[in-house]
Amino acid sequence: ELISKYGGSSLAHYVFVGDKYVHISKKEDVFFQYQIISDKIIVLGGPIGNREAFSEAIKEFYDLADLYGYTLVFSGVDMNIFPELHDMGYDFLKLGQDALVKLDEFSLAGNKNKSKRQAVSRIDKAGYTFSIETPPFTDELFKELKEVSDEWLNGKKEKGFAVGYFNKEYMEMDKIAIVRNSEGEIKAFANITYPLIEKIKQNKIQIEELTKQRDELLPLLMN
Repeated sequence: ELISKYGGSSLAHYVFVGDKYVHISKKEDVFFQYQIISDKIIVLGGPIGNREAFSEAIKEFYDLADLYGYTLVFSGVDMNIFPELHDMGYDFLKLGQDALVKLDEFSLAGNKNKSKRQAVSRIDKAGYTFSIETPPFTDELFKELKEVSDEWLNGKKEKGFAVGYFNKEYMEMDKIAIVRNSEGEIKAFANITYPLIEKIKQNKIQIEELTKQRDELLPLLMN
């Protein structure tokens, strides 16, 4: 409900995987998804919900964690939450970054994408096909998907937290993109969280517009 109303970070949909705890603010307009490791509470993606209540919600969760002897750590946060975390005394460490591809503007044209076009051509000639399946999914389809997932894991344990894993309830929330070989066998798949991503994209566009306005107005205000 909070994601639908306010949007969220690019990691917001991982709350539906079911491998994390959720802390909801007293006003019930902000929530955090997190895991506990030793004496650390690791929050994934920062607060989600009412942007105007982030500062209060962060302090509230910080104080609660401190009360029970835990240190509140944030992972994978967006830059728009930096001011609130900085005011709380947090330091920042860059461990990586996300890439946002605008599919409606994406193209394989040009010399720099020559190798990609060749790869696509080889896949087409080999008889591979791409399709998007819509829920509800059959047990037979899930069985095939599970076999692909198990083969990819190769005996290793699912990672979870900031990486999706094979969870039937989570995967049935939206469509699944599937790649089949020439014999119709599933060779790869990816689940799609379109409604959440669309809301997140709209939220990011609004943030970009506000950031641009700030950068334009701030020099004028300082003169």
